[in-house]
Amino acid sequence: MSPQRPQRAFFCSEGAKKKKKPKYRFGFPMALYFFFEKLNFSYWTSTTVSPNHYVCVLPAAASQALASVLGGELFLGKSQLVEATAFDLTGQEVAAGDFLVFLKNNGIVLSYSFYFFLLKKRITFFLHGGEKVCSVEAFYSNANWLEREISEMFGVSYLLKKDSRNLLLDYGSSFNPFLKKFPSTGHTEVVFNSFLKTTAYVQNASVEL
Repeated sequence: MSPQRPQRAFFCSEGAKKKKKPKYRFGFPMALYFFFEKLNFSYWTSTTVSPNHYVCVLPAAASQALASVLGGELFLGKSQLVEATAFDLTGQEVAAGDFLVFLKNNGIVLSYSFYFFLLKKRITFFLHGGEKVCSVEAFYSNANWLEREISEMFGVSYLLKKDSRNLLLDYGSSFNPFLKKFPSTGHTEVVFNSFLKTTAYVQNASVEL
């Protein structure tokens, strides 16, 4: 009696085939890696908190180039600007080995967070090293309000921006409340002039703490 030939075990039948993983689903997008390779480019990811969230550090001069790549590249075109803000890191003390060591002594640091629908990833870009940044409003329409808030609160000047008016502060105001150099005891006092029938700003006297 001849021995029977062993049969191979098939874990996936024709009716239930494994779905192919989309390209670039796991791992940092190579298009961005090659584009920013010659810049001061660094990125980090977390495998415990949020494995699909990357944090990147770029110079501020690459802001418009970044937006053009995100809006025109094949696998990055379906993206959305989730949030944009800034941080005043003047005199910030960070521990060695932390990624914020790259941002130390850079003053104002911008943060743009994007979500990519095809990649199913979220990438946050930190832009450092300059107070004049090119606007990304031409590629993401919701950046208009976000950048106007950053401009009036942190004093960041945006280039190639159509509307730079203040949202919360009066037009023409020269102070930025979210900066560390902003006085905590008050900047100006608003009073009503009964003779001129208008409001007036009175400079407060400096207070020694």
